[in-house]
Amino acid sequence: MQSKTRMADNRYTLNLQRYEILRFISVKYKKILFFMLVFFLQNLFSSNLSLIAKENKTEMPVFGMKNQFEESISNSNLKNKNAIIMGCYPEDWKLCKSLARKIYWLMQNHIYGKEDSYKFIAFIETENLSIQDLNQIKSLLKNDRIEPLYFDSKGELKSGLRKKTMLLTTYSSSGKMIRKENFSEMNNLTVEKIYKELSFQSELNSKKVK
Repeated sequence: MQSKTRMADNRYTLNLQRYEILRFISVKYKKILFFMLVFFLQNLFSSNLSLIAKENKTEMPVFGMKNQFEESISNSNLKNKNAIIMGCYPEDWKLCKSLARKIYWLMQNHIYGKEDSYKFIAFIETENLSIQDLNQIKSLLKNDRIEPLYFDSKGELKSGLRKKTMLLTTYSSSGKMIRKENFSEMNNLTVEKIYKELSFQSELNSKKVK
């Protein structure tokens, strides 16, 4: 009887030891996984901050373009202005005009009284477009006296363009990039964010001047 009781106690003790060992291992690995997750998130967050900081330090490129009416514009025309530059590949020129028009009119709700400090530019990249195709697009645009579309014939603004989307790039009045993103559609909430970003940066710039 005592032998059976002793064997039962030994089994209980052994199971308890196994449980303690497994619990120790489980807790230890949970801590390891937790610290690995924290380390990963810190690296990810730091990388994103570095990317944002790098993007924000990017200055407006040097460029020069003409629209369908042979009117010229260049980066020098945007000095001390908040610039909203919208571009597409030539096959997506209708999308470019549609989204650019939407952005322009939605922005009017936010920049009333400050219109002179903002500049909107819509363009298509035409570096490798044939003369025939370019002239065809120009002829389709000739009747549009309100919304000029510029032609990036040297590919100076083509970096970041993607097919079936419009590339939107915003620059503060000091010429620093704020946002660079591709869109296939546009809504009021996004336009409001764009305005707030530009407005916030403008306030920072004015404080630095003071």
